[in-house]
Amino acid sequence: MLSQKGEFSGGGHISFRGNASLNGAYAVSDHFGVLFSGAYMNSEKHSKDFKHKLVEVGGGYFNTFGPENNRILEIYA
Repeated sequence: MLSQKGEFSGGGHISFRGNASLNGAYAVSDHFGVLFSGAYMNSEKHSKDFKHKLVEVGGGYFNTFGPENNRILEIYA
């Protein structure tokens, strides 16, 4: 969750089988952020083969509110 300009939030995961995911978000202003997400999965079994590749990019609005601005509203598309 983003709350102020210049903030970055991200994460990544990888499994022993080589499946991976990566995501991140960056606040380019006090109320506008951009995000990126990507994933790769390859599962080969005896009777089924499954491959998954995903990339997402989006932008949106965030704002803090509440008695001490300790709550966050985010809307992305």
